[in-house]
Amino acid sequence: MKRNISSKLELITPAKARSFLQKNTSNRVLRSATVRQYAQEIRDKQWIPTHQGIAFDPRGNLIDGQHRLNAIIEAGIPVNMMVSRNVEGYEKLDCGLKRTMKDRTGLDSRDVSIINLLHLLNSGSTRITRTPATSTQVKVLYEKIEDLLDTLWEHGSKSCARGLSSAAVHVPLVILMHKYPKSAITIAEAYKNFVQREYTSMKNSHAALLRSIDKNEHYKAISRDDFYSMAHFSTRVYKTFTPGNEDLTQVRAAEREVNSFLDDLKNLMKGV
Repeated sequence: MKRNISSKLELITPAKARSFLQKNTSNRVLRSATVRQYAQEIRDKQWIPTHQGIAFDPRGNLIDGQHRLNAIIEAGIPVNMMVSRNVEGYEKLDCGLKRTMKDRTGLDSRDVSIINLLHLLNSGSTRITRTPATSTQVKVLYEKIEDLLDTLWEHGSKSCARGLSSAAVHVPLVILMHKYPKSAITIAEAYKNFVQREYTSMKNSHAALLRSIDKNEHYKAISRDDFYSMAHFSTRVYKTFTPGNEDLTQVRAAEREVNSFLDDLKNLMKGV
């Protein structure tokens, strides 16, 4: 006999979350990054109860909500959450199209990519251990750098060019425009010449970096899984476009320069 689904809002304490998780017998693999992201939202008091929450099947097995429950335990903070019981159709759960950060914030995908990479580089950790930026963190950082992004797109370029228009290139430009506000438009215009390969209008250092990227396919396909390669490449871009470095004919990045770049990034991220 089919039982009616019952749902009600309940206060889930860490102890109650542990009790619920004891009934977690056949759920999907736990994603630690998702748990950390949810836990951060709880700590930041950004967790809002919705129709989604915890679900048990007619036999009392937990079939939905293990990430939320583990986040409550990690945050150590009770949260109000909808709890549904007698839910059938486990195979139909989480089959909808997942909302991207662009969907959740309403921001342009390029802006979201820049903000996500700023968050990653600021964390100093690899993809395996990092905590993804929450939608609130994305919005807060966007408000801080919105004028810089507007300058980059208005005076720079939105053209897509593999290896030249990625967030790994955009991030150091944003940091430089923040550090050198009087040169922001000049930096953006130099980027436009760079990404459009206008060699006749390009400074020596920009042309040197472009030739280096063309010779080394590695820089065209850097993965965000590789924090150190990403930071090193962004440092080379940062050094290339730094005012006063226009006459460089080779652009290398020493460890101290990578650290200096990351220090300037952290300065931009203060208060976020």
